[in-house]
Amino acid sequence: MAENNVPSSALGRIIKGYREKRGLMLRDLAAKLGISASSLSQIENGKTSPSVSTLKRISDELGTSIGALFGEVASTNFEPLMKKKNIKVHRHVVRGVGLYFLSNPGDFKVMEPLILQLKGFASTGDPAFQHSGQEFVIVLKGSLEVNLDGKTYILKKGDCIYFDATQQHLFKNRSKGISESLHVTTPPQFS
Repeated sequence: MAENNVPSSALGRIIKGYREKRGLMLRDLAAKLGISASSLSQIENGKTSPSVSTLKRISDELGTSIGALFGEVASTNFEPLMKKKNIKVHRHVVRGVGLYFLSNPGDFKVMEPLILQLKGFASTGDPAFQHSGQEFVIVLKGSLEVNLDGKTYILKKGDCIYFDATQQHLFKNRSKGISESLHVTTPPQFS
C-alpha cells in the first residue's frame, strides 16, 4: 500500500482554498464547526492537524469530501479494480490514525470501504462525529473500542458492529499495538 502523507501545510492550504471559494470568512466557518477561529487558523496554516471528526465537519461545511481535501478526484472513467500497490494511506488526519481508501473515487458510489488503522492508544478524536447512512465495521487486527451515543463496545479481531451512523460515534485503540478495522459506510463519507 502506498503512503499519501499529505503534509499538514498542504492540507491546510487546500482547506483555506475551499473556504475562500465559498466566500466564507475564517470566523464564520469556525463558528459553524464549533471551534475557535484560532484553531481553524492553525489548521489552515499547517500548525496542527484536525481530528477525523473535525475534518469530516470541515468537508461537510465546505461541500466537499475528505478525499477531495487530500487531492483525490472522482474520475468519469471509474476504474473498478484497485491493486494493492495503489491503495493509499492518509496519515496526517490526526496523529496515530491511518485511513486506507479501498476503492477509487466515483460519483456513482453508494458505499465506501476503507481500513482504519490506529496506532497504540490513538483515536479518531473527540468530539464524536455522525453522518447520514449506516456503517459496518469488522476488526482485522488488535482490538477496537467503539463508542455509540455514549455506549461503549469492545471489539476484538473478527468481531463486527453495524450501526446507524447518525449516532455520535468514535473509535479508539486501547492497547499499545496497532488496531486495524475494515469500515464500510453508505453513503460514502470520504470520497
